[in-house]
Amino acid sequence: MKSKNNTINKIISQIRGVSTDLKSQKIELSLSSDIQDSIARLDNEIDNASNIEQEIFDDIDSRDEAVENLGRSVSSGKESVDLFSKSISSARKTLNKAESMAKELGISPDDVMGYPLLDSDMNRSEMAIDKLRDAIGMAGRAVN
Repeated sequence: MKSKNNTINKIISQIRGVSTDLKSQKIELSLSSDIQDSIARLDNEIDNASNIEQEIFDDIDSRDEAVENLGRSVSSGKESVDLFSKSISSARKTLNKAESMAKELGISPDDVMGYPLLDSDMNRSEMAIDKLRDAIGMAGRAVN
């Protein structure tokens, strides 16, 4: 009887194993499509995340390069302002001298050849240097 029970137990164990294996296959079949879809979505999101990460690093590199260029432009702009200021100061002295000499002669400074053009250029120069100073200020704030 013992041998019969052993045989029955072996058969039951095998049936349970087959039953478990069938249950696993049933799960695999019912989830196969979902698993494949999930894998595809995750792979797509991984690729997307990697691309965005690369874009961010590229943008950081571009920003760093732009900041360096902006710093050089600010330095160059400051040098230009210094030279421009000296040129404006020199032109202002020339205008004042022309005005003084014209007054001594009793004529209008506008009658002195070149005076009206220099006067006009002085006004444009003062506006240009003010704009340059503003731009340098904005660039300096952006760099810091």
